Amino acid sequence: MTVETWKFINTFAPWFSALGSISAVIVALYMARRDKKVRLEVSIGHRLILGQGVNNQPPNFVMITITNIGHREAQISNLTWRTGIFRRSYAVQIITPDA
Repeated sequence: MTVETWKFINTFAPWFSALGSISAVIVALYMARRDKKVRLEVSIGHRLILGQGVNNQPPNFVMITITNIGHREAQISNLTWRTGIFRRSYAVQIITPDA
């Protein structure tokens, strides 16, 4: 390779360095902001409790499971229920600590 070829190749070095620096800053900012959110996994379902020797209708329950999958602490103080498609209605269920 000639000297002129190396000079041409070296003109791209500052551009690659700048792209690497910008990429590192973007990744660092993304990782820093990702941990600021409270991330919860919520599962709700209808459950029947079956017992051995029970002849009548088993009791029906709504089971709500909330798991914290993020790094921040979360405190659940209430649940909001929404029903209806066109005419929506809302209800708030307050959670007491000793219940």
